[in-house]
Amino acid sequence: MTSIILSNRVNERNSVVGRDDSIYKAWSFRNNMSSNVVLPPNSQVALQSCKVNVDGTYALSMNGDIFYNYYGQQLSPTLTQYQTTSTPAETIISGISDDNTLNANTTGMALMIQRALNLSSHNPNNMGRFDVERKVNATTGEFEGFVYKLLDQYKGTTNNISTYAKSGYTPNQYYTNNPARNWIYGIVGGNGQFSADSHKPYPAVAVLPELPISLINGEFIVDFSDANGKDVDWAIGLTRSNTHGEAGLSFNRPLAPKYWSKQRGGDWDYDFYADYVVYRYGDDLYLAHTIINPAETRGYIGGHPYSTYTEDLDYTKGQGDLRALYNLNTNADAFTQLKWTIKNEQIKIELLKADNSSTLLYEYKDVGTDGRTKHENLKPISQACRCLHPILHVGTTPAITDAKLIVSKFNGAVLGVNNDVGTLAQFNKYNAGDNDGLFQGWFEYLINIGDSQKVWAFETRDWNNYDKTNTNTHDYMGLQNTDNNLAGEPVLIVKPDEAYFNSGNANTSELMGFRNDAVVDTFELGTGIASAQFIQESTSIPRLLNTRAIFVRLDNLPTNNINAFKGNNTTILAMLPRLNNQAETGRIFYEPNNLMYVDLGNTQEIRINSFDISFCNVDETFSTMLSGQSVVVLHFKVKGE
Repeated sequence: MTSIILSNRVNERNSVVGRDDSIYKAWSFRNNMSSNVVLPPNSQVALQSCKVNVDGTYALSMNGDIFYNYYGQQLSPTLTQYQTTSTPAETIISGISDDNTLNANTTGMALMIQRALNLSSHNPNNMGRFDVERKVNATTGEFEGFVYKLLDQYKGTTNNISTYAKSGYTPNQYYTNNPARNWIYGIVGGNGQFSADSHKPYPAVAVLPELPISLINGEFIVDFSDANGKDVDWAIGLTRSNTHGEAGLSFNRPLAPKYWSKQRGGDWDYDFYADYVVYRYGDDLYLAHTIINPAETRGYIGGHPYSTYTEDLDYTKGQGDLRALYNLNTNADAFTQLKWTIKNEQIKIELLKADNSSTLLYEYKDVGTDGRTKHENLKPISQACRCLHPILHVGTTPAITDAKLIVSKFNGAVLGVNNDVGTLAQFNKYNAGDNDGLFQGWFEYLINIGDSQKVWAFETRDWNNYDKTNTNTHDYMGLQNTDNNLAGEPVLIVKPDEAYFNSGNANTSELMGFRNDAVVDTFELGTGIASAQFIQESTSIPRLLNTRAIFVRLDNLPTNNINAFKGNNTTILAMLPRLNNQAETGRIFYEPNNLMYVDLGNTQEIRINSFDISFCNVDETFSTMLSGQSVVVLHFKVKGE
């Protein structure tokens, strides 16, 4: 009679033989012997005892499937959400509806949460950069929740100019080329060349949709010398992507939020939308942004007083180096290029000469710094327009139909490595409204689901209200951690919370490992190689279910057992029963009172130098709910003894 002790690893702390190593998995492993073990004729084997760690499964339903994803300033008694440029984005883990349920093990659940976080980040520097891992006990290997990480935010400097352009005029032109586009765009000599090709009674305007600009020192440089030398109007700006239009609106209306008014304010004379724009009109250079001002009395003042509209910002008040409107007709300083630099919510704009020497047109400063007022700053880059794209326009005349703008630099934010969110590769890309990609800005996402009212309400906050009597300020977020990260931090709302309003459907505190929390706002930057990563661990162990029977197999010795469910022979030795005095999941011990022996059917001795153990379900698939260390004790004897 012989007992043999088998385990998938010798030491629980030994990471070399972890969960996914090929012959050391918790549910399938091999022990090699230093010398042969001799089993005499007519041997029998029984499961003497067993210890496993059972992760169990989640049973997802509509009652536990939603949390909210927030990135921005952390709220406090002195800082309300109304004062910030962020709002919680509803995040659905599985999309289960009605009375349906979905079972997932902890590995599968980690992946589902990770995908949901990435899709709801709506921030170009965060998309594809959330990572969710199983949190396990370092000693026992037992599941203890999840580790949530926002990996290094994108801060690349690659010049990835869009390889194509889309209409920035109307949905009709965008979808059907009606009226026909009067411009062309392509890559020429490594630069993006936008040019008019005919004179029409509508604007030659295009958006470059391939990637949004990086919010960490992203740069955008355009040479306007050709258009300016031909003495036509031109515009160079950054805008959210409106290329898909909005359901229920006229297809002949400019591509813009439905709550935007072209006529209000009286400054803007173009049939297209931009969040921020530098433009030539007549002889002079102008700077404008799209804001609200319910007290505005210029231009068309009918309609809704909280409609957004495009208003000039007087850049001669000390925001840069110019103290008077600059005359582009004479162009005394011989400017040839415009350069934008983005730092989270802050914008810097420079005029460049041919030798790249610069003159500052505009740069953000906090209110009060050097006498700066709220109304002398461009609006902050908010959650409504964090995904900003180049928008280009050149004017035409009957005699001048070929003016062009040359994009020489654009730092677009590339998706992170965790962008595998769809079943097909076409889903795993950024989408400005022109493809099947699932990654979008918050505005674009809500437009697609028909919920633009939520964005409109968001854009009526005080930081976007340029009524001269409104002095409520907002210190624009910049960069932190020596420019490695956007200022602000990730926050998860897992139960409804009054401070983080619009979070009423949150119901995942138990599932995500925050049983006693509504708001998870304790992400911290890591250290060493993880110094630019925001990290948060579960604070409670999620409750799991063990809904499947577990069987033990001895895979490399013959038995005469039969699995009638499968209709064939099996190497199953025993089933691990659910014991009344043990939990459904976690560390499970099994030691039967009476051993049930299985004949090996050997008429001659067997010499064996390894033992292959696996745990399976009744259908003989691996029981992958196991983790950590598995220990099996087998008892061998000769039949009749």
